[in-house]
Amino acid sequence: MALSQYDKAVMKGRALVRAMNAHPEDSTQPQSTWTFDNLPAHGWTQSNVRPFTISPTIERGMHELMNSRGLSLDDASNTYVEWDHDMAVQMERAEYDRSGGLFYQVFNLEGHTILADKRHSPEAMAPQGRLPPLRHWSDVTYLQWARLAHNNDALRRDLRRVASCNIVNKDVQGVIDRVLGRDTIETLEYPGRTFRPTDGEHFEALLGTSTLSGVGYMLAQHKAPDQLGWRTVESISVWCPEKQLPQYFAVVNIVSKA
Repeated sequence: MALSQYDKAVMKGRALVRAMNAHPEDSTQPQSTWTFDNLPAHGWTQSNVRPFTISPTIERGMHELMNSRGLSLDDASNTYVEWDHDMAVQMERAEYDRSGGLFYQVFNLEGHTILADKRHSPEAMAPQGRLPPLRHWSDVTYLQWARLAHNNDALRRDLRRVASCNIVNKDVQGVIDRVLGRDTIETLEYPGRTFRPTDGEHFEALLGTSTLSGVGYMLAQHKAPDQLGWRTVESISVWCPEKQLPQYFAVVNIVSKA
């Protein structure tokens, strides 16, 4: 019998919990060695780096989150960065396709926050494509975060939250519905519902969704002291600000284990 999307998410989330919580010296999870300069060679183009202009979708879902953390969507420290996977490339006698994938996000180093605005992975956009090794949200996002930190070790290691805007993937929505005990999306005002590792499979299911699992991979694969250090997910909160706009929002809260 085929596993449901929920069961698959639970399994992935459980594995990510183990990978994140494993001591760096005992971890069997391969650690990332990519650098920022590797991105163009793998087909990525940085199309825009600019001050953040608030979109209505982000404002509806993220205003209260930012305010609750003493931050503002109008803050000049918010930087909007667009990465497009729009180049076919050749490396070491192998050819890789342009996928049309993209990661558009808001980075606030001083606020220890990443807001994932638009996220379409190369795998989702070109499932049959020949894709380069450096293609995952976790690696691209970490490299941009580290770049903006400008060799400031304290800022780079102090990532505290990653928020996901307008979650519209039906499989992910279905997992969230089940975790919340619902049949369909309904209004759930911020701060919504919060799940912690002690909540067992509900927490694991959320972490294992395609939308949120990238945070787990980023923490599990960047444990080096000159990267993020040893960090893990403390909790995940989900909410839906408007019934007329059936989209979930989520924030993954991160803490140090060192």
